[in-house]
Amino acid sequence: MTKVIRKYKTWLLAIFGIFLMVTFLFSGPTNPFMPDPRKRVTGTLSGEKVRVSDLAAANTELQLLRGTAPELLNSLNIEEDDPMHWFMLMREATRMGLVGTYKEGVTYVSRVAETRIPAMVFSELREQYPQFPPSFLEQLTMNQVQNMPPAERAERIASITTKLEAELPPSNTLNYQELGNALARLRGVERMMTGYIAAARMSDKRLVSVARDFEDVTLADIAFVKATQFVDDSLTFTEEQIAAQWEKYKNTAPGAATAENPFGFGYIQPPRVKFEYITLERAAIENAITLDPVDINKQWQLNRAKFPGDFATERPRIERELRMQRADTIMLDAERAYQAAVRSSVRGIEIVDGVKRLPADWASRAPSLQSLAESIAAGVKASAKLSITTPVVTSRTSNWTRVSDAANTAGIGNAGYSSGASNFGLSDLLAGTYELSDSTLLGVQKGVAFEGVLKDQSSNAYFFLVTDVRKTGPADTLDEVRDQIVTDLRQQAAYEALASRIEGYRAQVATEGLDATIKAINTSMPAGRAALDSSVLRSQQFSRKGGGSYTEVSDPQPLRDAITAAGSQLGLAAANDANLATRAVAVALPADRVIALSQVVGVSPVTVERMRRLDARLAQNLAASQLGLTRDSSPFTLANMKKRLQWTPEGDEQESSEQASR
Repeated sequence: MTKVIRKYKTWLLAIFGIFLMVTFLFSGPTNPFMPDPRKRVTGTLSGEKVRVSDLAAANTELQLLRGTAPELLNSLNIEEDDPMHWFMLMREATRMGLVGTYKEGVTYVSRVAETRIPAMVFSELREQYPQFPPSFLEQLTMNQVQNMPPAERAERIASITTKLEAELPPSNTLNYQELGNALARLRGVERMMTGYIAAARMSDKRLVSVARDFEDVTLADIAFVKATQFVDDSLTFTEEQIAAQWEKYKNTAPGAATAENPFGFGYIQPPRVKFEYITLERAAIENAITLDPVDINKQWQLNRAKFPGDFATERPRIERELRMQRADTIMLDAERAYQAAVRSSVRGIEIVDGVKRLPADWASRAPSLQSLAESIAAGVKASAKLSITTPVVTSRTSNWTRVSDAANTAGIGNAGYSSGASNFGLSDLLAGTYELSDSTLLGVQKGVAFEGVLKDQSSNAYFFLVTDVRKTGPADTLDEVRDQIVTDLRQQAAYEALASRIEGYRAQVATEGLDATIKAINTSMPAGRAALDSSVLRSQQFSRKGGGSYTEVSDPQPLRDAITAAGSQLGLAAANDANLATRAVAVALPADRVIALSQVVGVSPVTVERMRRLDARLAQNLAASQLGLTRDSSPFTLANMKKRLQWTPEGDEQESSEQASR
């Protein structure tokens, strides 16, 4: 054997070498010779290398915080999708010595709990007032949270903290320490940010000057006279006038008042949809149920503890309970029948990234909502042996419905769809339509019936289909906004007539007083508009940079300027008939199509005593207001931190950064 090896050793070495080369070509270098990808440098911060492992650890920690303290991350404007932002923030906080141990992080749970109070209040209000739109409930939530008594706030924090602590990993595990460390770093980042804002200091003179802008108060009675009170509903316009208004403002967003567009006209439309929906009334199901007398008696006999009275007395209760139980089953059968029909219609259709790729002939193949309603009735008959009237189909396809206004739709507008721990209203679902949001999260897609079921407080069920959508943009045709244009032109005419009398109104306030003037204006209104009567708001507070926040006014600054100027003329003199002319104010607000009439009743200036009693937090807020911080100008945004810390990407990061800049 050794003779053979010695004889052919050259050939054997050649064959072995070729084998190694081929193996290398197919499998690449073996692990011992490969560089660790986690050690790859992605860039430098202030000249220090940042490796892939650093960002990976930051991303893991960020995901952990996203699940534990999402509200706090949002309030601190931390980019949840970019670990680089979190890495830089916690790196700076750590270097400043603001990060404690994991034990301190665990105690930070109470701060996390405090940030969840608004969500808790909103959820309670939504359950209590399902008929109100989310925007109104959000404003109500903000008011309740701001004015919440300290005792109630402390009680809510304690309740949420208890729940959060129950969800924490066991204290003797590594996960517990990891979460504690993440929360400790988050606390350090918050300290860094709040410390920057609180660091602002002003001299005594500057503080007094700034305090006067907010605390030098003019007290005034005020009333708003709206153009809508005097609109002439019989006023007509030529087709040319309507078309000219449309052409001038069709590409303008409404409400943005400018010198060229003082009334804020605009006909850019918000996201809107056309849709249909099925209403399955639970009461109709219950009324269609016929109970077997034998089952009623059997239920009474088997549940004597629950129904202790004689059969005749307990029968109505037993029937009600059996009817409700049977209705629950039938409603569930109806939902299954609907969902089976929807799934059957899309079987075989390709789904890519959650989006159904509908064929070209889908419009002719897709089941109508009427046919799906008939499937519900057929499914109930087959499963429950009960004949019900085919559920009613309501069509909202003749006109566009704004997504924000969908909650006002009768019936389905008050219903909600539950998915896990989340509840979505009709407006939420329509806003999540794939063609509007580019998201498949909610599973709503144009042309395909939504599989989910919406239910209202009466347990009625609703099923809907989006037939068409439009993103924010100009209206398709003039006819779509014709009514709005006519309304705007009528209000403009009414406002211009009102504004032409503004000096007369101011003179009337100066001689007769505000109450008499408003009474005369209300008397002069067209008949049948008593609900629009102006009313006087008493002793409203205005300062140069505060007050004047009313639903009738979009920009309160002109109002503040006029009223505080009148207050300056009055000075410390007592308000009386002799200085009534000095105290009379009239302000035209064309953007809101409103005239504000006011009468100054007194002035409350900043005094030495008030400055001495000035709350430390208020003084700090006044100082911080001089920083002029916005979301973009904050030194802690991702872009500003990269610039300040001299972030220099390397390799692939540098190429992608250069492409983004181009």
